[in-house]
Amino acid sequence: IILKLILILGEIMMKVQEMIKQYLEDVYVTKTHATYNFYYCHLMYVKNYLDTVSIYNSDEITMKVIKDYIIHEHKNSVSNATINKRILAIKQIYKFFNIDNEILRLKKLREERVTFNALSRYELNLLKNYILTDKLSLKNRCVMSVLIDTGVRVNELLNIKINNININSKTIYLEVTKTKEHRIVPFTDFTASLLKDYIKLVGLKNGILFNLTASGLASLFAKIKKELGFNDFHPHMLRHTLASNLHSKGLPIVMIQKIMGHHNLSTTERYIHFDLDDLVNSYNSIMNLSI
Repeated sequence: IILKLILILGEIMMKVQEMIKQYLEDVYVTKTHATYNFYYCHLMYVKNYLDTVSIYNSDEITMKVIKDYIIHEHKNSVSNATINKRILAIKQIYKFFNIDNEILRLKKLREERVTFNALSRYELNLLKNYILTDKLSLKNRCVMSVLIDTGVRVNELLNIKINNININSKTIYLEVTKTKEHRIVPFTDFTASLLKDYIKLVGLKNGILFNLTASGLASLFAKIKKELGFNDFHPHMLRHTLASNLHSKGLPIVMIQKIMGHHNLSTTERYIHFDLDDLVNSYNSIMNLSI
């Protein structure tokens, strides 16, 4: 009984630094690189704070310590959304080691509802016309067209295999997704034509579709941003742009949710933006009706 008690106490009173180290090692092996970076970044912020207040053991992290941490972050103008992510990271560690702690019952801070940038209709047309030129290689034209049509995430794009592509049905079967759930996304006739030519050019029947890295993709977007004069341009914007376009053209939001691969409908709603010209035209069509 005494030995068992010692073992239990040993689990409860682990060093925070060692807990973080072991947890990150597990995330590195079992999760995506992006997930690892997420937890590493946020946990380092928390660890640095704990070091400054001389908190080194897991049993020393109490509700008061976390609330003091929240006050500290607020003084540094850190948003509630970011604080929630950092507290989530700490909670995940306790869950990983199966250690009960009162902070696991701490409720999330209220977050401001945030929407993200999407391309305007004018910007999207600029981009589509740019893809029609010979300023991009066939591979990069395919990459941009797939992102425009499907709204897939970067990691999902980089893990598409050639045999995931069905030219006849104009669909892509996504095996690697953020939610770990496979899904199918459609694409247009134009993208089908590009993909058919590209797959014929590379001469492969299986393997990864695009020999591309995340940094390589970022460089491609930086190039296009500069050439088209966009104020902002990154892959995730095309997810928001697709969701907004599908919504404006009448596709039910539940179907948009399936294409986006969102668990929650509320997340899909945050992805929907209204083009200013569409908003003004719709307003005028209603308000200028003869009575």
